[in-house]
Amino acid sequence: MARKGNKQGDNGIMLLGIVAGAIVGGAVGLVYTPANGEGNRKRMAEWAGNRAGDAQNKVKEALP
Repeated sequence: MARKGNKQGDNGIMLLGIVAGAIVGGAVGLVYTPANGEGNRKRMAEWAGNRAGDAQNKVKEALP
């Protein structure tokens, strides 16, 4: 018998997988990058700030 999936739960698992993959990919990228630590930290801070701004904008768009 086919399992009736819980769309909300399935979406949560997919999102968790995407986030975990991004974290692992970022860590691997930092280990193998030729840049120095200071440059990496600066780029990561800029990237995180941009992603935080993107997330805030998405939340503002989603809320009535």
